[in-house]
Amino acid sequence: MSAMRDIIIISIILIASIIINQSHILCVVRSGSMQPILQPGDLIVINPFNKNVETGDVIVYKRPNMNYLVVHRVYKITKDGILTKGDHNCCPDPYYISSKDIIGKWTGVKVPLIGYFILFLRGEILYGLGAYILISLVILFFVLSIVEVRSKNASQKV
Repeated sequence: MSAMRDIIIISIILIASIIINQSHILCVVRSGSMQPILQPGDLIVINPFNKNVETGDVIVYKRPNMNYLVVHRVYKITKDGILTKGDHNCCPDPYYISSKDIIGKWTGVKVPLIGYFILFLRGEILYGLGAYILISLVILFFVLSIVEVRSKNASQKV
């Protein structure tokens, strides 16, 4: 129990330090197009200040004429723009992007499955339950901490 709690606390501290520092962006992988390197639900860290891309870089960009982000690898750079492709996809994407569409490069840092939790809290999956479950988990964490302290005190008295 305490090992799992330590992992959760360290993860929260890491994510909070990235958010507070604001030098990186956290992004959730939503599809399997970048398998096996990135899985759906992975939380990845993006460097928004490094937009000089080369063939082979994994980037996050805003899809042209759409309102969502894509995580793909730079497949080819031409005079018409940048062509991307998901590692698991058979063909390159059917459109070019420009450097202004790029949000940043993937740093290589990922936390598996944590992205599902973030989508849940945002209400993007299992709508509306995220806040209630988060509050319940916080209360449960404090209750378990109190029980643990009381049991240690009781065993020390004996």
